[in-house]
Formats: sequence, structure tokens, C-alpha cells
Amino acid sequence: INDTAFDLNIGIENTVAGGNINNATTGTVTISANQQGYTGNYNQTGSGTTTVNAGNSFFGGKNTITNGIVDLTQTKQDGETIIGAILAGDNTISANGVMKIGDYTDTASITGVVVNDVVGDNSGLVLNTADKNNKNLDIDFAISGNDYGQVIHSGNGALNLNNAGQNDLFANFDGVFVQTSAGV
Repeated sequence: INDTAFDLNIGIENTVAGGNINNATTGTVTISANQQGYTGNYNQTGSGTTTVNAGNSFFGGKNTITNGIVDLTQTKQDGETIIGAILAGDNTISANGVMKIGDYTDTASITGVVVNDVVGDNSGLVLNTADKNNKNLDIDFAISGNDYGQVIHSGNGALNLNNAGQNDLFANFDGVFVQTSAGV
């Protein structure tokens, strides 16, 4: 993907074993369809932003973010229910990559997040919590990474670190946890 603005509005399924999607855009990629059926490799190397719209999912395979932003914080109202974007797959964030998840991001379909070798002050996994929405951001997946990994909690809402029957969710994370103007 090299366009400055691209809307992926149809679901991609694997047609052969493996497969690669390389996103080198410096612009905006919008995912407005379910991509969970794609189980190949997704590599984001461009400095642009990939936004997953509410109710739609990120790719279900191996996702590697080395540059730019993947934003999964979008929400929409459906009657009384607020629906968020869906994070799927096996996700690795490194270098100048950023992945943002929010209070309503559905993380039930992921195997974990690895945060390694980030170089930017704001790079890594960003846990963005909103204040006064009667919802806390629940983390019930394992986060791992080396001592150059970074997890940032931003916003004014609460963050729940749920064990979900696992050992410590950060047991294999040797990086830094940064809290920026967020409530505990």
C-alpha cells in the first residue's frame, strides 16, 4: 500500500498459504471491513496512520508495526451499546511503531503483544483511557518485550490489568511502563 489515502473496505481472506501486505504509506489507511480472516503477514513500515473503524477488525495473522501508527480507538454507538475496533492476530511493535488501543477495543482475538526495540519517546503500545465514560480499559492479554520496549498509559480513565487465569501479564516484559496524566 503506497497511496496517501486508502480505504480497505472489503475483507481480505488468505487465498494461498502465507501472504504479505506491506504498508509503506505516509498518508492514511482506513480499515472499514473485517480483516480477521487474513492470516498472512502485515508489515507497516511507512510513517502514516492506519485507522481501524469501529466494528471492524485488524488483520488476523502476524502484524509487525515498525513505523507509523495503528489506531484501534474508534467507537460507534449501536443503540445502548458502544462498539469498538477489534484487534486480532499476533502483534509486534518496534522501532518507531505505535499501536493505540482504547477503552472499547475488543482484544479477545489476539494472542498477545510484543513490544521490542522502540526508539521514539512516544513509540510502543499506547493504552488510551477516557475519563467519565463508565468503562475501564481491560488488559487481559500478555504483553512481552525486551528492555527497549515501552507501554504508555495515557488519558484520565482507569486501567484494569486482569489476570484471566494467566501468570503475570507483564512477566515477559522487561521494558518501561509510562503513565502520562492518567488516573490510577
